[in-house]
Amino acid sequence: MIITIDDKNIYRNIHLLLYIILLVLIVFMFIFLIGFIIDHNTNYDRNKLSIKIKKRTVANTIGGGQEYYLRYWIWQRKKRKAIIYLLSSMTRDKFCYPNKAWRKAGLVKFPGRRECWINASDLDPNCFNNND
Repeated sequence: MIITIDDKNIYRNIHLLLYIILLVLIVFMFIFLIGFIIDHNTNYDRNKLSIKIKKRTVANTIGGGQEYYLRYWIWQRKKRKAIIYLLSSMTRDKFCYPNKAWRKAGLVKFPGRRECWINASDLDPNCFNNND
């Protein structure tokens, strides 16, 4: 018994798959471009960013180490610079961790999401008294 495969059907499926991949890439490039243009024209205010700082407790550390963090998208380079400046001005040693990927257990819904964070133990006690 010889199994024959219809060549036209295979080529049709391959073309359909390539068309879908190309369409998805074009949509992602369009979203990236629009986000970059919006970020380029936005002026990030230090006071507005400081309101959005979030705090979390890491469960797997002794004593429950706390972190302060802000999130941004990959295409928001200007916002990333403003976040790094804000968070590093809040620490004693003027250092923050800028390239931590947004990780979750399981499937990541937003792979373009990033965050900058600082340890609560590195926080300068006088950082909230400065009115720069």
